[in-house]
Amino acid sequence: MKKVTNLILMSITAFAMVSGFSASATNGDISILVADQDGTLNFSVDYAANAFLLVGFETSPIILDVSNEEAPVFLSGLEIETASDIGCYLSLDQDADIFATSEIIEVAEIDLY
Repeated sequence: MKKVTNLILMSITAFAMVSGFSASATNGDISILVADQDGTLNFSVDYAANAFLLVGFETSPIILDVSNEEAPVFLSGLEIETASDIGCYLSLDQDADIFATSEIIEVAEIDLY
């Protein structure tokens, strides 16, 4: 129960910190997504031009649009810090496939062709 309460408080705090920031959401909604236990998020954007708040990271998140797996695109937004974690507020395109992590990923080999 304590973890759920902390999550709710964290979400409210994070929302309050970014509620004045203008994003491209037409209806004013903010989708809040929380990283899993290993500090990652992997999701697809099923609706157009909403604002997203990605939270639950121990360090600054690395956010990639991996819609084209051969050429991932680094995304940036407004970084926020709550009492317990770090997050990012940004706008995403519809049909984007997003991967976010706070861990550095080691790549053994890059095959460009």
